[in-house]
Amino acid sequence: FLDAARRLGFAEEPDKNAGSAPGVGLVPGNSVDGVRIDAATAYRPRTVRGDAPVERVLFDGDRARGVELAGGEVVEAGEVVIAAGAIGTPRLLMRSGIGPGLRVDLPVGRGFSDHPAVFLPFADTDPPAHPHAPGSPVALNWDAGADPAGDVEVLAFVRPFVAGGPLHLMCALQH
Repeated sequence: FLDAARRLGFAEEPDKNAGSAPGVGLVPGNSVDGVRIDAATAYRPRTVRGDAPVERVLFDGDRARGVELAGGEVVEAGEVVIAAGAIGTPRLLMRSGIGPGLRVDLPVGRGFSDHPAVFLPFADTDPPAHPHAPGSPVALNWDAGADPAGDVEVLAFVRPFVAGGPLHLMCALQH
């Protein structure tokens, strides 16, 4: 994938988190032995409560001290880790007074973009990826005119979504 993109004239993008011009490069990710490490796994052995919608984060001054759940229950904590997703996290922070023009004036929710995507299955004659390889190690981003930072993305998934299934290219718009 990298070689094909280079042969087509796409520039190298060695660090996808650096904010440089779009191009082709490896995708940084949190994985161990090919398994994505989510927030619940990364923060073990801390207590993680599922199915407990949070209404707002509670503070003592500038330090988070716990959360108030949607049903009114208060959960005190020595440390609060928010992992509510790309939409839920900014919403929760703003309900808690953190955001543009709020108690703590930070650019929460700014620069937010949606990523509508289509997955295109394909067959490959190469040997299967090593079982410890990340699922999507490479991406091509380019500027189609709407955003100079790159508004089109193609990710190559080197492992099937289901055992024995096809590989996929994910084609997404960034806007």
